[in-house]
Amino acid sequence: MNVLEGVIEIVRVNARRMCGRPRAVPKRLVLQVTNLCNSRCTTCHIWKLYRHDPAGLQKELSADEWIQVASHAIRSGVRQIEVTGGEPFLKEGATELLKVLVSRLDSVSIVTNALRPEAVARDVETILRFARPGGQFTVSVSLDGLGASHDKIRGVIGSFDKAVDLLKRLNALSVQIPQLRHQISFTLSSANASQLSETVDYVMNEGLIPSIDKFCFRCAQSSARYHCTNALGEKSEILDALQAMRRRYKLALSRLYISGIMAHLAAPQRLPVPCYGLFASCWVGPYGNVTPCLSMTDSVIGNVRSSDYDILPAWRSPRAAELRKTIARGKCPVCWTDCQAYESLYYSCLRRPLWSARVVAQKLLGRS
Repeated sequence: MNVLEGVIEIVRVNARRMCGRPRAVPKRLVLQVTNLCNSRCTTCHIWKLYRHDPAGLQKELSADEWIQVASHAIRSGVRQIEVTGGEPFLKEGATELLKVLVSRLDSVSIVTNALRPEAVARDVETILRFARPGGQFTVSVSLDGLGASHDKIRGVIGSFDKAVDLLKRLNALSVQIPQLRHQISFTLSSANASQLSETVDYVMNEGLIPSIDKFCFRCAQSSARYHCTNALGEKSEILDALQAMRRRYKLALSRLYISGIMAHLAAPQRLPVPCYGLFASCWVGPYGNVTPCLSMTDSVIGNVRSSDYDILPAWRSPRAAELRKTIARGKCPVCWTDCQAYESLYYSCLRRPLWSARVVAQKLLGRS
């Protein structure tokens, strides 16, 4: 997609959204392939699910089923697929699914807790053998602070060293394989806000990411997906940390995102820009439920097992139309997460001509 096509896409999506209508097909699809997780995070209790309900694991879609979901979606016109969990690399057959994705799409991403750095790096290298020329496979590595602070939040001793190990391995791989992109995923809370700038300094000084805009973060969220309630605590500390980061580093893509976090903390019931969840993207959970986004995983619009693994019947369902009205009115669980906020900033960028020229060009030319 070139810049002109991108602008036309933005105008078209906004026109349809004003009429309460989505894209004909989601542009972006998030696949939460498993609830399995070997972390013990204080900000997410997914890892507890199969301790209480071991049989639940058998209800998850198999890798073959996920491949059917992805294949239907790609044939329909979905352009970007993100894979998450739990820890998605624990999903049996995840590598086979990712091989299919990178061979057929130009934009695929996955997030990992990095507790198995050698195995993940080996899997990433294998997957990239199937990547399209010019495509991008982005690996996000969870890092929530330095040393013992990260280990405490993630609930596993040694997590920090393993995350650094994986980042170094991905750095080396990215030199050999141009399709690989890697970044850091930092979950911001009152437990680690004081370490935000220090963590950024560390990863930049160590050369663990190629640029400051590859340090991605969001505030800890409460939703059905996380199976816990996150209290951010003293918001002034978080705001101070964000201000310090914005002053210290020259930010491009994340400048408005950070402004959005600060606005959201100040007014939690109001979105900084309109949300495009269920207008341009949707989420598929481990058991096949199709939902608007990670903050609304309990708002089901359909299940892929009842539609021959095709997401479009759910996308076009009366329930989806009803939820779009809720989202358009801002009556949804108002959130500001990187996975949804960047999409919303992208589609609303024509409200900010100078900023949009830079962001659209970087995104469409593959520099983001």
